[in-house]
Amino acid sequence: HRCCDNQGPTITVIRSTEGGYLFGGYTSVSWNPVESYVHDCNDPCLFTLINPHEISPTKYSVQVPVYSIYAGTNYGPTFGGGHDLYVSNNSQTNRDNYFNFPHSYTDTTDRGAVTFTGEKNFQPSDIEVYRLMQA
Repeated sequence: HRCCDNQGPTITVIRSTEGGYLFGGYTSVSWNPVESYVHDCNDPCLFTLINPHEISPTKYSVQVPVYSIYAGTNYGPTFGGGHDLYVSNNSQTNRDNYFNFPHSYTDTTDRGAVTFTGEKNFQPSDIEVYRLMQA
């Protein structure tokens, strides 16, 4: 977690253990260890790249910006109030990770919480957080 804090804008890409589905989110602000919602993001989003519904790669925009992301030392990358995408601490050893989508993000494909992996709970096999830098 500490390697991702205070790094500026990031893209988080997650692969699920079941099905190898790819999804994630973008934030323009840094993750930080203080447990709180961060709402000064510019154009945060969730996205799906590979999913069980064969939905083409899709970006889901935030509709409640005050709940763009949630940061804290006991959380992995977490997006939205409720949480639309919650990644638990030690996420790769459990299925406590879940989707409460759509809550703060808009569901333009009408699949709800099962959009990304076909299930509300999931276990990631890989989580990559990429820092974005200006060219």
